[in-house]
Amino acid sequence: MADPWSEIFKRLADRDKVEKRDSEYYQAFAQLSRLLSLSDSASTDRIVKENAHLWEENELLITRLNLQTIRLESADLRAKELTKAIRDQDAQAVKLQNKISLLTQQLVEKNKLLEIVNDEHLISQIQQNVLKDRVGELERELGQLKLTK
Repeated sequence: MADPWSEIFKRLADRDKVEKRDSEYYQAFAQLSRLLSLSDSASTDRIVKENAHLWEENELLITRLNLQTIRLESADLRAKELTKAIRDQDAQAVKLQNKISLLTQQLVEKNKLLEIVNDEHLISQIQQNVLKDRVGELERELGQLKLTK
């Protein structure tokens, strides 16, 4: 095995060659890193502010969305209630219409019965008048018969 120190010196020499060969790249990278760190701090502040603004805007939009959702659910509930009320009113109207039809039929039947009763009453009055006339004739005949006897 070789001397450990000579091995170390050999590795250090190899490192120095690589560093010299790539030193331009290292310097450019270091300069870029400094520039990025300088611009990053200003950019970071801007990004943080923009992020905070976007966060607030997002919260505001979520609040609006929640309120709109509540309003929509309330409107849906009201619409369902009104629809049910309309159905109930329609059912009530149908019931009342059926009742009106039934009462109208009953009224027609009662009117027919009244006409029949009125006709019978008129017939009775006519018969009564005929009978009165007949009684009057018979009384006159009787009176004439009594006078003639």
